[in-house]
Amino acid sequence: MNPTDRPSVPSALCNPLGAVSRQSSPFVEAHGGTVFLDELGELPYDLQPKLLRAIEARQIRPVGSLRYQSIDVRIVAATRRNLHAEINANRFREDLYYRVAQSVVRLPSLRERPEDIALLMTHFLEDLGDPGAIGRIDEPARNLLMRHDWPGNVRELRNVIRAALAHSNGGPFEVADLLAPDGGRPLLVQGGPGGAQPWSEQIEKFEREFFSTLHRETGGNLSEMARRSGLARSTVRRYLARYGLVVSE
Repeated sequence: MNPTDRPSVPSALCNPLGAVSRQSSPFVEAHGGTVFLDELGELPYDLQPKLLRAIEARQIRPVGSLRYQSIDVRIVAATRRNLHAEINANRFREDLYYRVAQSVVRLPSLRERPEDIALLMTHFLEDLGDPGAIGRIDEPARNLLMRHDWPGNVRELRNVIRAALAHSNGGPFEVADLLAPDGGRPLLVQGGPGGAQPWSEQIEKFEREFFSTLHRETGGNLSEMARRSGLARSTVRRYLARYGLVVSE
């Protein structure tokens, strides 16, 4: 499972040992390719031996199957945690760390690479189906974004751009009120009886309600949903999948 030259095949993005279906797992789906283990440091301690055995034996038993399957995958893992500290605190297995950490790359925080902010904003707006909105982020807003400390890194930037787009109504982006106050506490907005809610939850609620209503009114017709929303069919399909909505035949 050392990184080697293999034919180009789709990679599997997964949580460790998560099942894709009753008969397969991300490791099986990525046979001959790459498995990306996101937030490896969050893997429960009792599951870590299972992952280690799968890596060592190069075999895994998919959920619902009685047989082990051989796997040939390249593993790329990411974590925000200091795994050396986790090992010392007995929350992460040392043998698993040295099995996966054959080549370690430290990704600098967003505040250390402000030159990436513009590229990331463009990517997020393309993903949200409105790439032209990048022209509505004026110079004062860009300066605020460049000077911000970004304690939440790329996730915080994505949430700010998504919220600014949702509230722009086709006009300039207003970001000053969206950036986390007091050096990095997540921005909250007033909610209902439960109190304040993070912007990310507000935006997710808006998206879920919007696409659920659109799906109901069009009977799940993808072309009609794209026409009504003004979004590309691929973008609409991605939001439907995110919120568990099925396109009609």
